[in-house]
Amino acid sequence: MTQLTDQDLQTMSFGHLQEVVAIDSQSDEHSTAIPSSEGQRVLAALVATRLEACGATVERDPFANVIATLPGRGTGVDAPTIA
Repeated sequence: MTQLTDQDLQTMSFGHLQEVVAIDSQSDEHSTAIPSSEGQRVLAALVATRLEACGATVERDPFANVIATLPGRGTGVDAPTIA
C-alpha cells in the first residue's frame, strides 16, 4: 500500500469536506419525521459510504444514524471491547 503524504491527506480531506458541506442537510423545523429532511438521509448515506471505503463495518437505521466499527490494531488488539 502506498504511503500518503501530508499534502495527499490534506487534499483528500478538503475534497471530502467540500462534498459534505455541499449537501443541504438543514433540518425542517416543521417536520415531525426523523430525519426531518431528505438531505439528512443523503448525508448519512455519504458518511456510511466513506466509512465503508475505510474498511469499517457500518450500520444505518431508519433515523439516518450511522454507526461504524473498525477492527482494532496494535497493542491491545485482543483486548475486549469497551463500548
